[in-house]
Amino acid sequence: MAKLDAKISKNGHFYQCKNYYSYLKHPEKYLREDKVITARSGLEIDYFKKFDMNTSIISWDSENIIIPYPKPIFDNNGHIVKYENRKYYPDIYLKVRKKDGSIEEIIGEIKPMKQVIKPELGKRNTEKGKKNFINEKCIWYINALKWKAANGYAKIIREKYNRNINFYIFTENKIVDFKDILL
Repeated sequence: MAKLDAKISKNGHFYQCKNYYSYLKHPEKYLREDKVITARSGLEIDYFKKFDMNTSIISWDSENIIIPYPKPIFDNNGHIVKYENRKYYPDIYLKVRKKDGSIEEIIGEIKPMKQVIKPELGKRNTEKGKKNFINEKCIWYINALKWKAANGYAKIIREKYNRNINFYIFTENKIVDFKDILL
């Protein structure tokens, strides 16, 4: 399926995948009762297709978990002014049967690799370059705090309920373990 087939349209502050559910080959694997699939990018839609077709994936859902996290508020220079309590909705939840027969639950975020790596100030030292760097750094830091909260949530569920649940970041190239992200 081409990315355009999913009919992504802007709906407020996010993108809604209209009619994507009807494209699923295995709709019984999708957990949400209202069958609404929320995606914010073509990369997410590409992964949704993979989840649908992968026989190892028992079930999956999009943005069905709510995790509180402290969102930093920045000034124009990229310094943190304060924190606000916010809700983070990870992109995906998967239940996967591994090769050894065990079940792993996955909470995941789907991001381009460029947004997973901590940004560095470029060689050009222009005002526009500095502004772009500050903006990228602030966005990356907010994402890293969300990922830290999701990783902590998975750890609590593992320990309290003895479930095999982990948090990963899915990129266009590979799956990244949160432990590999440096804050």
